Amino acid sequence: MATLTLSKSLAVLDLLIEHGALGLEELHLLSGLPKATLKRILDSLTELQWLYRRLGDQRYVFIRQTASRTEQAAIAPDLLRLLGQHLHALYQHTGLPSDIALACQGQLTVVESSFSLCGYRRASGQLIGLRPHPYISAIGRAYSAGQAPDDEAQRRHWRGLQRELARGFFLRRRGPWEHRVVPPFRVMGMAIPLRLQGGNQTVGAINLYWDNERHRCSHMVARFLPMLCASRGQIESSLPQGWR
Repeated sequence: MATLTLSKSLAVLDLLIEHGALGLEELHLLSGLPKATLKRILDSLTELQWLYRRLGDQRYVFIRQTASRTEQAAIAPDLLRLLGQHLHALYQHTGLPSDIALACQGQLTVVESSFSLCGYRRASGQLIGLRPHPYISAIGRAYSAGQAPDDEAQRRHWRGLQRELARGFFLRRRGPWEHRVVPPFRVMGMAIPLRLQGGNQTVGAINLYWDNERHRCSHMVARFLPMLCASRGQIESSLPQGWR
């Protein structure tokens, strides 16, 4: 029996190594294993820290591999697990969803999200791999403020972002929604940049966001910005010095 279970577990790991991040339904179809059996195997491998189940889309990744060739964001799964733990703790303190975006292969990309913890079905599972707009989204603006502009148009935006950088946080610009993913509510958010410890290099950003029709922006910033800043310190300590 133990040998049979080990054989099934190895088959699941082989699928994850081959395909990258996979959900329960995808693994069920690819492996042919009953969902109940598959879930027991996945739970055991997760408990042993062989697998990590991403918050953002509930897909499993194999922690022992460095990065999947099929992933949109090439980031080590063991780092993803740490980022997920930080986002889960931030959600428990605030009750608000949060994303982490990092510069991966030259593009700012959402690599983990706690949105799935909110219980919304719309857009859940579609956030991993999104590319935040550099001048509309809060998280994109927080990252762009730390990058050198390439032309005059970018310099104009960059100068405006410096004023927000001086106050310590960035807000989403009001206006049309920039993603194909349908938003679950009228999104407003704030974000702060992520930097490597001991330096000024901006490598990403973290946000908090909420329903703009239910909450006043000034109230949300005053209440939750200190918690967001505290989480930033913990997240920055998890980033390897060789990032990027």
